[in-house]
Amino acid sequence: MKNAVVLDCDGTVFDFEGLFCKKFGWERRHFVNLEMRYPNKAYEIELFSLSSRTYEQLDIIEMGVKIARFCDEIFDIHFVTNRPSHTTQVTGLALKSNKIPFKYLSVGENSKIRRIQRISPLFIVEDLLSVVEPCADLGISSFLIDSPWNQKDGLHPLIHRIKTFEEFLVLYTVYFKEFIRA
Repeated sequence: MKNAVVLDCDGTVFDFEGLFCKKFGWERRHFVNLEMRYPNKAYEIELFSLSSRTYEQLDIIEMGVKIARFCDEIFDIHFVTNRPSHTTQVTGLALKSNKIPFKYLSVGENSKIRRIQRISPLFIVEDLLSVVEPCADLGISSFLIDSPWNQKDGLHPLIHRIKTFEEFLVLYTVYFKEFIRA
């Protein structure tokens, strides 16, 4: 049985941020909460975030796709996302149509941390501090995709910030030597 790793969807392999910014604007990206960026557009943002159509239109993030493909031969890949649960089919189809490998998919608004904890992954790949910090407290290593909304000094030692696939490979080699492909 292979070890499990967990990848997030949006901000990791799919560019939700890019589509959001095209529709609403590129300001105040340091806020992870979309309604805080544009408080006067809360209703429109909620409709955008809940629409299955939104998730059908997302571009891929090449770095995240490369990470998934790299991990595919070594690990069981679990995608765990806080997308609305009614987007499960759209999410699975998007992963398959973009040839992004995975073994399991967990979609829904219920506790992402608990879902990750149940999987007990070797590491996660994620863009949200609100996910990687509690996971680090549970002893789970994280690769944090560098984004405007997750800038913070003094990260937990189990959180590794990455900007490129090459940075991921270097850190992977340092921290997970025993899983290096021959």
